[in-house]
Amino acid sequence: MLVKFTKKMNEKINHIREQALQYQHTKISGAREIVMHIRAFESNLDPIEKEKERFYAVGLTTSGKIKYIDNVSTGTIDSCTADPLQVFRIAILSGVRYIVIAHNHPSGNTEPSDADIKMTKKLKEGSKWLDLTITDHIIFSDDDYYSFSADGLIL
Repeated sequence: MLVKFTKKMNEKINHIREQALQYQHTKISGAREIVMHIRAFESNLDPIEKEKERFYAVGLTTSGKIKYIDNVSTGTIDSCTADPLQVFRIAILSGVRYIVIAHNHPSGNTEPSDADIKMTKKLKEGSKWLDLTITDHIIFSDDDYYSFSADGLIL
């Protein structure tokens, strides 16, 4: 069976290929570096967009290098949802096994909410069915970040 992608999906795949070339020598050793790359990724956002929560999926190769950064969804000033389909589809298409999920808290408070914890569990459980591994969920602000992995909440 031949799968035919939409024009938008083909553009997304080509963008991922370009990112893979950009990040091919970037080995990640922790949450701080992921946050640094996401902040660079969103450096061109206008100030109004920076006030909204954004949810990202970062695909990592088996050697720990970034393959892509995908802005999965953009929410409001105090919430953002992440559809598991959107989180996992680029991982599947790009052939990664490891994903870091991340989102910003424009308020500056990087402590996870109950909704953040629930979403992490839901995505972690879903990833198992696809043979993918979520290695961390990072909540970041302009000045700080929180890592579920560093706190032992991603197992």
